[in-house]
Amino acid sequence: MKLTPRDRDILSLLTKDARMSITGIAREVSASRMTVKERIEMMCECGVIGGFTIVNGAADDGLEAPGEEIFFFAAVDERSRSKVWNRIRRSAHVVGVWALSDTSEFLVLARASTRLELEDTYEQIACIEGVVSIKARTVLRRHLVPGR
Repeated sequence: MKLTPRDRDILSLLTKDARMSITGIAREVSASRMTVKERIEMMCECGVIGGFTIVNGAADDGLEAPGEEIFFFAAVDERSRSKVWNRIRRSAHVVGVWALSDTSEFLVLARASTRLELEDTYEQIACIEGVVSIKARTVLRRHLVPGR
């Protein structure tokens, strides 16, 4: 399945807010509710959307990935941990933040349409007061476990 520009727009909206209504998505992508509903159902059937989690890197199935993704390891000042957590979570392209055990680091997953947007996200996180250092790690290939 080849994703259309409209499919990518729908995926982008769902990535930002997986609870967004079909009516809201239809309004944002200038399509009918039925068209959006059918495109979402088709992407679910093809495995692009699984449980409303976007499946990037599905090239082995002939599916196109909906953009770029990167992981950041952000070391933070322990005293600023809560404030930094909340600031990172609100960053535009951040889709997940995890606190790592036995360390004062967060693992941050960001997704965007372009590398430039990811670089901007890196800079935004690096400038947050309380972030001591940040490292970026790109996803080269994703190995999905079927049925999970």
